[in-house]
Amino acid sequence: MNSKTWARAAAAFLLAGVTILSTAQASTAGGIRTFYRVVPVTDYLSSGPKLGSCIVSSAGGGCTVTSGKTATRTISVELGYTRAGVAGKLGISSAKSTTITVGCSWSTKGTHYAYAYGRQYSYRIQEWYDGPTPKLIETSDVVHAFDPFSNSIYCGA
Repeated sequence: MNSKTWARAAAAFLLAGVTILSTAQASTAGGIRTFYRVVPVTDYLSSGPKLGSCIVSSAGGGCTVTSGKTATRTISVELGYTRAGVAGKLGISSAKSTTITVGCSWSTKGTHYAYAYGRQYSYRIQEWYDGPTPKLIETSDVVHAFDPFSNSIYCGA
């Protein structure tokens, strides 16, 4: 039995007033029911991972980073909560990526970059004992998610 399992068993004992002899007994005797909360910390628009780059090497030239690139959606999970659960609480898709429907073009000399653009979330995940009086078991450190927009990118040099 690992320390996290012991912590949950101890929490159930203290919070519910039941005798816990082992994890197996606790789960077969109704188990320790828990639920999760996502507690927002920050939420802002941000550029994300680089989608591509191109170089204009001479005056009068041009370059383009075309649409159709794939942007990754990151969703951090902790305390046993699922990616789909966090996504649902944040109101975003749980899909791992989205296809970008726009591109960038440049005519100025230099190296140019296109980045995914979307909403950056910082949050904590809390695990709660689901009893007659819910009790907080554990709170994660701050974790992050990035939800790229399919119709927006950041174009920069």
